[in-house]
Amino acid sequence: MTNNDEPDIARVAGDNIRRIREAKGLSQDDLANKCDMSKRAICRAENAASSKNGMGIQMLVKIANGVGVTPNDLLEGTFSCGVDAKQMEIQRLLGQMTEEQQDIILRTCRQFANMKP
Repeated sequence: MTNNDEPDIARVAGDNIRRIREAKGLSQDDLANKCDMSKRAICRAENAASSKNGMGIQMLVKIANGVGVTPNDLLEGTFSCGVDAKQMEIQRLLGQMTEEQQDIILRTCRQFANMKP
């Protein structure tokens, strides 16, 4: 995170690219071929090393198209829109779980919400 407690956009986007690519069973080579990019470019994007300023919008759009998601999906977790850090972390972790695991967490949260202090 930067000094003003905002996430490193390139790092978060890179993590999202890797997570989505792996969830879809694609190798870096597979994604590179779908995006008409080099494997090195995909590797650099996933490791937030695309450039000093992060990856460009065109690259982000090409990768999003390659994995079949929107650019917003790749940027998930990079902006808070009033959501605090704990909520962002919860959202990020839920995104890594299966639907069954998410249902278990939801039931548990509901149980805690109904408990009296």
